[in-house]
Amino acid sequence: MDVTELSNIYIDTRDEFEKGNYDIISTRECFFTGMGVHLLKLNYNEIPDNKKHETVINLYSLMERNGRRMAKYVKDVKKFRPDDYLRELTPTIKGNDIITIFRCDCGDISKAQNRLSWTLDIDVAKHFYNWHMERKFLGFIPHIYSGKIKAKDIIAYTNDREEQEIIQYRGVKEITEIVQTYV
Repeated sequence: MDVTELSNIYIDTRDEFEKGNYDIISTRECFFTGMGVHLLKLNYNEIPDNKKHETVINLYSLMERNGRRMAKYVKDVKKFRPDDYLRELTPTIKGNDIITIFRCDCGDISKAQNRLSWTLDIDVAKHFYNWHMERKFLGFIPHIYSGKIKAKDIIAYTNDREEQEIIQYRGVKEITEIVQTYV
């Protein structure tokens, strides 16, 4: 993509944003050009409070591995959660105050609480563990962590990618490493 194309995407995106189409920042064009987080940063205060949660979570879900760039926005939108933010959780989990969640991570356990994305399904964590093991991802060794989170500390739940993803900000407690081999 050349500078003209990038400029056009930016202008088109900005125009849509001004019309109230806040999801425009989580489109493929914005993702592939890296503009989504940049546009969010520039325009976050312009997004109506009732649209912030959805806009940030949609962008975060698309961005995946850009947690550090999105953390402050994910943290902030907790106060804008809709009342039914946990509506998609399975009925057996919805009523539980404390939920067990899992994560595959190539980082040290001391940093696990800072990771925004966790899963309800240990098989999803095992999948990512095996994916990292097969690729020897940047030389890091994957770990599977288990933790506990209160339902009130969950910022969002999504199953859009069939990963039963819990999005949170430093709400995970009692983090332990599950010591097993899954390959």
